[in-house]
Amino acid sequence: MRRYMTGRRLALGSALGALLALAAIGPASADPATICGRVDAVDAVGGTATVDGQSIPLAGLDEDAVAGLELAFNGRFDACADVEVVGGVVTETHGVTVSSPRLCGSVDPAGGTDVLVDRVLIPQPLMDEETLEILTYAAVSNKAACLQIDVSPGSGGTVVILALDMEICATVTDLGNGTVELDGIQIDVADGVDLEADEGDIICVLVSTAEGSGIEVVQRTDEDEDEDPEGGSQGGGGGDVPDTALPYVAQ
Repeated sequence: MRRYMTGRRLALGSALGALLALAAIGPASADPATICGRVDAVDAVGGTATVDGQSIPLAGLDEDAVAGLELAFNGRFDACADVEVVGGVVTETHGVTVSSPRLCGSVDPAGGTDVLVDRVLIPQPLMDEETLEILTYAAVSNKAACLQIDVSPGSGGTVVILALDMEICATVTDLGNGTVELDGIQIDVADGVDLEADEGDIICVLVSTAEGSGIEVVQRTDEDEDEDPEGGSQGGGGGDVPDTALPYVAQ
């Protein structure tokens, strides 16, 4: 009986020693890391994504960061995720960095108000209202555009920077003080740009993002053309447009 009790005490003592040793070590520490690579999957409903073959949680990300991962997945390009790793497992994601290549090509409808630029689906949370309106117009009007989107962590949330260039050939439906309405879409006109147009005229212009002021008409592109804008080389929008975009932070 005494031997049994002694053995039991020894067993309890060994278990207690192991527990004390674990307590002294403490819980596994969380190590910061950055995972960069191809985005293989984004499951917004399930709350996970796969970057460079590693599963990361989406719970700590805002809508713009998740949309940035979706953009990278749609376009088959890379992204980086700032994460915490505990015991070799990613437990939290703090931010996402995505820099899309410059997408230049046709703008096509993709159901509802979704649009494709150069065959890449652009997530709506990455576009402000003005950009969405312009691209939706382009999609139904067989226009081309160039678009670049950068997504990065910021102190107050994810920062989205858009750079858009697009040529529009359309009817002037209204002229205002520093604005022009083309086929019903009102666009600001950059300082120093004189459109020399009247209501009812068909003109071709280059619209572009401008730092701090959204989308503007920056140039009239048909002034030296003898051809009818509707039938000439300026009217279809099948190719690239001049690379004049400046970054614009989406609101």
